[in-house]
Amino acid sequence: MKVKFKTIGIKSSEDAMKDAAEAMQSIVQGRKTRHVSACYFASMKAFHNVLTPKRYELLKAIRKSRPASVKDLATILGRDDSSVQADVDALMNMGLIELEDHGEQRSPRVPYEGIRVEMVI
Repeated sequence: MKVKFKTIGIKSSEDAMKDAAEAMQSIVQGRKTRHVSACYFASMKAFHNVLTPKRYELLKAIRKSRPASVKDLATILGRDDSSVQADVDALMNMGLIELEDHGEQRSPRVPYEGIRVEMVI
């Protein structure tokens, strides 16, 4: 079984634009491109604003406990529902978690075995 990883990191806007231009050129030339599941931030500050220690703890709790709902996750973490929901929303926007539908409940899941952190110097 192949292990799935999500890459997150820090990359300047210039580097991101260069990578996008290279990918577009490959597509235009008919070369195959590989899909990379990644999310980059323009600065260390932006990275830390999104991937906070509490959100990292939340990711680990989802992986370990497999809560049935965001409310259950809040109980596991000992935090209020609204702050956990805000963190779930932020992590969903980054593609780090998904919500699985189970009838009336939606269960948070981490669709990756791990997260790779990449920083371009």
